[in-house]
Amino acid sequence: MPDELLLFGENDFETSINAIFDVAKANKPEQIALFVKRLGIASIRKLYRWTSDQLQAGTGADIEWKKGKEAKFKLYIQVSQLENLRTVIDQTSDEKEEILEPTGELVGLAVTMQLE
Repeated sequence: MPDELLLFGENDFETSINAIFDVAKANKPEQIALFVKRLGIASIRKLYRWTSDQLQAGTGADIEWKKGKEAKFKLYIQVSQLENLRTVIDQTSDEKEEILEPTGELVGLAVTMQLE
């Protein structure tokens, strides 16, 4: 992927990758809440889905993001850490319950009858 070279600090792309790796290391609901404000709920939903998929497969992850030969970002996360991450995300989520009363008009009905 194209990546601009800066003398100091991180570019936007590196900042994004770093944020992904940081949120995967979160271990408190307060940390997840801060990431929701910073990255948006959709990002945390995707992380939750990825975490659940990893747990369903029974595998952890060992990820390195390299720039040239240098590993810029690393994430090694075991199954127990993934379970904790999913629990923390669950604890952060607000539960909403909404009762809907569907309305409509029945315009047709298909019935099959068997005669004995």
